Amino acid sequence: NKIPSEPHYFIPHQCVLRPESTTTKLRVVFDASSRSSTQIALNELLMVGPTIQEELYSTLLRFRLHKYALTADITKMYRQIIMHENDRNCQLIVWREHPSEQIQIFRLNTVTYGTAPAPFLATRCLQMLSDANTMKYPLGSLAIKRDFYVDDLLTGSENFESLDLLRSEVIKILNSAGFTLTKWFSNHPKFFDSDCTEKSLSFNDKDSTKTLGIHWLP
Repeated sequence: NKIPSEPHYFIPHQCVLRPESTTTKLRVVFDASSRSSTQIALNELLMVGPTIQEELYSTLLRFRLHKYALTADITKMYRQIIMHENDRNCQLIVWREHPSEQIQIFRLNTVTYGTAPAPFLATRCLQMLSDANTMKYPLGSLAIKRDFYVDDLLTGSENFESLDLLRSEVIKILNSAGFTLTKWFSNHPKFFDSDCTEKSLSFNDKDSTKTLGIHWLP
């Protein structure tokens, strides 16, 4: 609860309401680009890191080529990645559950949305997992390397057997690092009750799903 004597930074935050979301209707957004009393923002001092995932355009084009599509996303991806202890004082926040309570100071111990290097740190973790499992799980490691856009998986295959194996390998690789995949969707009838391979997509259909801006009906 005490302000540390070492260099530190308080990250401003606020809530964003998304009533249409199926999983996260209230999301806390952090603004590390906000300048402190020194007129310096945390993001101005951080190295962003290079882009190491394929471009979104390439990922979407490849996704559309599969006969059977498979999508998912990683739950709270950033929150599974621990920050080095020496860096945590740069992720301080003030918080209270109720306006009548005393304001408390907390340190965020994991990678935080709104900080400049967060996307690189997260995608670098995926790349390392892919490289470490190339021999043991070849299908899964390839999908992780080229079919992810940040935390969204957009992959597929030409038959059920390879699709099922791909899914199993991706789950095993990511589980080994504490990453959990949720919101699975596929157009293969053995994965789900309905098969939409011969069905026209209605953009007004409430049952359609949206993946990186693309509507499709599993």
